Amino acid sequence: MKLLYCDIRKFPQELGPLIRLLPESRREKMDRYLRREDRLRCLGGGLLLCHWLGKGYEKRLSYNPYGKPLLNGKGTFNLSHSGDFVVLAAADQTVGADVQQQEPGDLPAMAKVSFHPKERRLFLASQQQRELFYSIWTLKESYMKAVGKGFSLPSTSFSISFSGGKAGIDGDDSYHLKEIPFFPGYSLAVCCKQPVEEVRPEEITAKDW
Repeated sequence: MKLLYCDIRKFPQELGPLIRLLPESRREKMDRYLRREDRLRCLGGGLLLCHWLGKGYEKRLSYNPYGKPLLNGKGTFNLSHSGDFVVLAAADQTVGADVQQQEPGDLPAMAKVSFHPKERRLFLASQQQRELFYSIWTLKESYMKAVGKGFSLPSTSFSISFSGGKAGIDGDDSYHLKEIPFFPGYSLAVCCKQPVEEVRPEEITAKDW
């Protein structure tokens, strides 16, 4: 597995040269965003795909019934973004990835509507609720993305458990979860069909495009 990421704070003020690297479909998607930060994250996802697959990558993609992009041929990928970072997970097997900035908020209320009862009990008993909330959330979403259903799979319909320092999906041992060390204030997790070995996120910058 490879984990590539870019930091949108490092993009130049003039985006034209980078936008011209994108396929038309990505440019159109980028144009639909009004906020500069959203446009930059969309741009970052396209640039990571260009770096990994080449500039004509859209010709190699198809989509499942839930809208998940699929790679025609060998290999799979998944994009995620939050805050200042965009992450691309690429593997020879089914993969899902999620990155989340650990933002403040009413986490107990969010856990009540988003977590399985077992996860809520674990969360409410924790002395480090923010860290645990985002740990559970990224693990859950990486699984939802790996199975290809995204939020069509209710996040309350399954639970994440922790044993021996490792995370797993209760009742489904066909997928493997792993939390990846990332920047302070962020949580990053991946989910694969095979056990995930140690992987270090690799930054992609303007010189790589």
